[in-house]
Amino acid sequence: MDAIHWKTPYLRCINTLKNCLDPLSRKEQWQDPTCFYDNAVTHHTPLRYLNSTEDAFTEVRQSKTLTKSDWVLFLASADKPANCSFKLYDSPDSVPVELLNTDNPPAQVLNQLRTVQLPNNWQFLADEENQDELIDTPIYTNLQFPNELKRLTFLSTNVPKKSNPTGYYRLTFSLPAQWVENAQSGERSVHIILHGAGSGVSAYVNGEYIGYGQDSMTETEFVIPSNLLKTEDNILNLVVY
Repeated sequence: MDAIHWKTPYLRCINTLKNCLDPLSRKEQWQDPTCFYDNAVTHHTPLRYLNSTEDAFTEVRQSKTLTKSDWVLFLASADKPANCSFKLYDSPDSVPVELLNTDNPPAQVLNQLRTVQLPNNWQFLADEENQDELIDTPIYTNLQFPNELKRLTFLSTNVPKKSNPTGYYRLTFSLPAQWVENAQSGERSVHIILHGAGSGVSAYVNGEYIGYGQDSMTETEFVIPSNLLKTEDNILNLVVY
């Protein structure tokens, strides 16, 4: 029998006892196996956002799909990629808080970022200094998980904190003035939908945390508070675990 298999139940028991004996211990969202979403919209049937009721009836009556809508804006897609700033950090704690909690981070922090296109997978990005090397190891594999096994940490059921590659994405976007006006008057709300971020993602808009999602390649949807919205120079920060 594989040593990992028979030791795992015992380690789970030890971790459970440790958590019970230390009531002040707090897991981050990306460490908590019971946390899948925070402040996210409940999953629902995919919706189409059209300009009017008449357009909706036109689709039904004519079996016609109206692809253009004044109420949908693609920030990035496979057909139209968007440039954004990116950096891969060694762990979640390595991501500078100045990137997340302010609209204008220090220049020395911003200068560490590189420009990439969204959508992307950082595990297939080449190292800037050595184009023949990838910046991370692809983990979707049908073979042995390619992490280096150090000491007995690989037997632990806790998510590693010190060595856990974390991607930071920074995207600037604009919104139609009508969207902002309607949101601030309470007539409509502005949602942002991430169509795939694995395995967990924290989202920030204009220096404020708006939510967390952990469901790999299914959609994660957040409502952007109306007081955060601007017509220009909105900053979307994504921390992907």
